[in-house]
Amino acid sequence: MLKLLLRSLFRKRKSKTQMITAANLKELYNKDLMTFLDVREVDEVKSAPFEGLDVTHIPMKNVPQEFQKLNKEKHIIVACRSGGRSQMICDFLEDEGFESVSNLQGGIIAWSQLG
Repeated sequence: MLKLLLRSLFRKRKSKTQMITAANLKELYNKDLMTFLDVREVDEVKSAPFEGLDVTHIPMKNVPQEFQKLNKEKHIIVACRSGGRSQMICDFLEDEGFESVSNLQGGIIAWSQLG
């Protein structure tokens, strides 16, 4: 996790990550074209799951070791509780060659407010 934090703090370029709102995600979500990546900790996921989505769960601290499981051909939407951790993961994935990455603006908080 320290590696991700340091990488995020000392980035030489601005992030090109697109933001997606919860409402847009609900409208546009297609599991065949997208991977929804939840980077919250296990206890967070248990207490507030992303209902209605096919979720790939990799806790933030494990992403550097497990990101190869993700399909670079799909659009990756990354989420956490509110959007901060997921932004760091978006930046990491872009640095690792993922070209189509979005951050869920507002995270599970925004998603749960959709009802």
